[in-house]
Amino acid sequence: MTDMARQLLQELMGEFQDSGSKYTDSNVCKDHLVDFCPHQLFVNTKADLGMCNLLHDDRLREAYQKSPDRGRLGYEEAFYDRIQRLTIDLQRKVRRAMDR
Repeated sequence: MTDMARQLLQELMGEFQDSGSKYTDSNVCKDHLVDFCPHQLFVNTKADLGMCNLLHDDRLREAYQKSPDRGRLGYEEAFYDRIQRLTIDLQRKVRRAMDR
C-alpha cells in the first residue's frame, strides 16, 4: 500500500519535488538546460522526434543558467549543432515534398 501511495504522490507532485540530480548528470536533457528540447517542437506531425527520455527539470535549468559553468561545458555548441542538423533534415524533407 505504501509503494502505491508513493507512486501516486510521485505522479502528482513529480515536477515539484527535487529530482536529486545535477545538471551534469547523464540522465538530464542538455538541450533543455540551454534553451528547449527539440523533441517538444513537432509533436503529432510527420517531423515528430518522439518522446525525450531524459529529465527536463526547470530547477536544474535555472541552476545551469546561473552557474559559472554556463558556456564552458559545450552544451551550447552541441545544442546549436543539433538544431542545425534538424533544420537541414527538415529542409530536405520539404524540398522532396515540393518536388513531388
